Amino acid sequence: MRKIDPTNVQKQRERIVEGALKCFARKGVHGTSTDDICRAAKVSSGTLYYYFKSREGLLRDLIVHAHSTRDYLLRDLQDAPNLLEALIDVQAASAVAIEAQGIPIEVYLELLAYSTRNEAAKAAFQEAAAQVTAVVIQAVRANQAAGKLRSDISADALARFIIAAVTGMSIAEISQGAGTQQDFRATLASLIGTDSGTAA
Repeated sequence: MRKIDPTNVQKQRERIVEGALKCFARKGVHGTSTDDICRAAKVSSGTLYYYFKSREGLLRDLIVHAHSTRDYLLRDLQDAPNLLEALIDVQAASAVAIEAQGIPIEVYLELLAYSTRNEAAKAAFQEAAAQVTAVVIQAVRANQAAGKLRSDISADALARFIIAAVTGMSIAEISQGAGTQQDFRATLASLIGTDSGTAA
């Protein structure tokens, strides 16, 4: 039996991923076929399906890869002196980390849009979101116990609200420009904080 070289396996996978990213950036996820990816990566369809069982499998791997640094970014969230500021920093750092892994942010957004009509992609994004939500719920619960966040709302509901708000803030900053963030932070802090009106 021929011995498989792990280095070669990794190089082939990377070549296919790079080819897929080029196609997605040029034609969009929905408009890219497996033939397009094979041509861009200069591999046969048999090679592509050897390393990725399906086109959906390739997409899932890309989505998982895009979120692979998030665990590292979230590791100290529970002990952060200011949960809201820490989450905003994680959101910004996540976008930088995604691009640093070779996935342009426009391709990431393409994958996100594609997930609305593809169950495999949707499941990958939902899995990533569930992991983030679980960490934020723990952090919210700890902050409520310390009197830093309002406790009249369940940790689960408050965590989901904060995540949605921070994500929405990032979208607003892109669409409306810088300058909207400071007002947003103050308003959100007053909504989620204790009677003193602070989420610090």
